Amino acid sequence: KNIKSINRKDLVDYITTHYKAPRIVLAGAGGVDHGSLVKLADQHFKGLGIAYEGQTPEVAPCRFTGAEIRVRDDAMPLAHIAIAVEGAGWAEADNIPLMIANTIIGSWDRTHGGGAHNASNLAQAAVIGNLCHSFQSFNTCYKDTDLWGMY
Repeated sequence: KNIKSINRKDLVDYITTHYKAPRIVLAGAGGVDHGSLVKLADQHFKGLGIAYEGQTPEVAPCRFTGAEIRVRDDAMPLAHIAIAVEGAGWAEADNIPLMIANTIIGSWDRTHGGGAHNASNLAQAAVIGNLCHSFQSFNTCYKDTDLWGMY
């Protein structure tokens, strides 16, 4: 229904608004000769200029609001769970404490050995209470937001 509502004018307007020289990034990977890439870029993109004609589109700030259940099978004795909260972007001062907390929590898997003699209190609790087979803290940083959580 949504895709059928888009017409040629919508596509042309989108391309004219967003596909501008200041928004282009040219990257080469692998066995690319830098000089050849620069020569090709000069040949094909030289006339684009750097000015942004018209109104620059505003980018709305990201906001984490996701939640989902992908597969549910109550007959299985275990569950795979990830829980996360929105954190600070990489440019914010609060990002460093989140990275430190992520490192302190760390990860544990029952195949690592050590049993109840693990250094982490969380790992010890996981073993003693048979709470889980493994856990892992994660911190996924972006410019203006972050997801910090546990799996």
